[in-house]
Amino acid sequence: MNLSRLARVARTEWRHQVRRPLFWVLLVLLLGVVWGVSSGSVTIASGSSEVGGKKAWMTSEFAVAQTVLLLTFLLFTFFVSVGAGMSVISDDEARVQPLLHTTPLTPAEYVWGKFAAVLGAYVLALGVLMGLLVFFHHVVPAGDSAEFRGPFALRHYVRPALWFGLPLIVFMAGAAFAIGERTRRAVPVYFLPVGLFFLCAFFLWDWTPGWLDPRVNRFLMAVDPGGFRWLTETWIKVDRGVDFYNTQPVGLDALFVTSRCALMVLGLGAVAWSERHFRRALRGEVKVRPSRAARNRLVEPPPAQVALSHAEAPLVALGMSVRPPGFWAGLATVTRAEARGLLSQPGLYLFLPMLLVQMASQAAMAVGPFDTELLLVPGRFAVRSMNAASVLVCLLLMFYVVESLEREQASGFAPIHDALPVRTLSVLLGKALANGLVAVVLLGIMALAGTLVQVSQGTVPLSLTPYAVVWGLLLLPTFFLWTAFILAARAVTGGRFGTYALALGALGLTGFLAVREDLTWVTNWPLWDAVRWTDLGVFQVDFAALVLNRVAALGVAVFFLALAVRLDGRRARDSVTTLEALRPSGLLRGAWRLAPYLVVPVVTLAWLGVLVGQG
Repeated sequence: MNLSRLARVARTEWRHQVRRPLFWVLLVLLLGVVWGVSSGSVTIASGSSEVGGKKAWMTSEFAVAQTVLLLTFLLFTFFVSVGAGMSVISDDEARVQPLLHTTPLTPAEYVWGKFAAVLGAYVLALGVLMGLLVFFHHVVPAGDSAEFRGPFALRHYVRPALWFGLPLIVFMAGAAFAIGERTRRAVPVYFLPVGLFFLCAFFLWDWTPGWLDPRVNRFLMAVDPGGFRWLTETWIKVDRGVDFYNTQPVGLDALFVTSRCALMVLGLGAVAWSERHFRRALRGEVKVRPSRAARNRLVEPPPAQVALSHAEAPLVALGMSVRPPGFWAGLATVTRAEARGLLSQPGLYLFLPMLLVQMASQAAMAVGPFDTELLLVPGRFAVRSMNAASVLVCLLLMFYVVESLEREQASGFAPIHDALPVRTLSVLLGKALANGLVAVVLLGIMALAGTLVQVSQGTVPLSLTPYAVVWGLLLLPTFFLWTAFILAARAVTGGRFGTYALALGALGLTGFLAVREDLTWVTNWPLWDAVRWTDLGVFQVDFAALVLNRVAALGVAVFFLALAVRLDGRRARDSVTTLEALRPSGLLRGAWRLAPYLVVPVVTLAWLGVLVGQG
């Protein structure tokens, strides 16, 4: 392995990573969240710096460790997965890898150079996070929250970064890189952070019944990649007093140290495995076995050509004509083609059984006061799982829709696709409807999990009406709005990573407002913690607010869809068209054409804002 060539690959990839909008959006999110935490505007409900209801320093090692592990898990995992998993895939789409046959660059230098660059970029982001924590905690303490700050100690920031932040980043970067290199598909890469988020946030961190065997509890601590369960179960669950948390370091035991080292070894081992596979594939040692359908397909002989004279068979006798398809015909064709491609994704079939088992086990093992068993009621289960369903489906829709929009460009079909006489609205709406099947299938799996638990309990009568009312009438507008926003973001940015940056930034901003409890009926587009269910009447208290909120969501979705059609003309842009579009007359003309689509959302949101202001 030549270190000079390795360094050159790493340097080139590192420059590419740090210049992406994805990387800078992560830094902006870190800046906003850290500022909110330091000013007291943001508090983390699970693992807050206020232990046992008493005031504690937010600069203690325990508080910094909780902040680092949660921010690293909730933000870094998605950004690192996209950056590392798409590294080799992006080179495939740019047709870079055939050049490796004409250069002395070895597969090991290529793979380890790219991985080192991705890892270095996000370790730099981790360093920025720690610098922001130090700056806002000790340099610019804010007003009333200054009393929550203790003296500066470097170890309070170095140890949490090394033990809670770095192992998770190494593992996610290595695992995502290996999945991207092995599958050469973007969607399996995205299932990793989504599945990990769902497993940890809704099981490993939340499920701690009193009857749980201590050996099982320690096993769950060991497999938790974030380390949150170990920290809470070992040190936070039993209050040790404010003085202890303010002055003592986080004591590490053999279980935690072993699990963190194993996490890093797994990440680096995944890269080594991908390097071996890449080397064999580059040399042609990996043989792709044709599918059974391809092996059984009969190759029909070409039809015999019959020479006919012009008099015997004039061209007009063939009755050939060309007619552009209408809106509905184009929509049906695009939707059908995208749906077939969606059903061929293997990652979806792997994720759905995991979701079914997870939701069923979580509902079956739910406990109430004094560890009593809770009976599953369809309405309450549907409302209680709305937050998880909206976050999970929005993340998956983001990845599926973006990759669907990028598929033609990546496969080299874009010049033909963009020249087809199919309306842009038919193309975009067809892709949106086809990928909306992801939302429908996931909600169906969750409803099936709830029904299975009801059947096993045999007490509450079965009913699918609450699922149709809560998820069908309330959540589907959220998913339509989110999909339209993704289409508009893709049209504005013109690329995959800019779209991911805007989408993750929008989700992060919404989560920021939710944690600050600043979401109102006007801004709460995903309806997080806004719906109450009672079997005595359906949404009688908040009926007017829910109707206005959902109408506004649909109106904004239509506006985003019109914006996407307006900006995504399926034409190559040059400097002349860009300057023409940026002229004041061009901007005013475009704004005037989009103005009618703003009438419904503006009027509805203004009406809803007045009602919110009146209490």
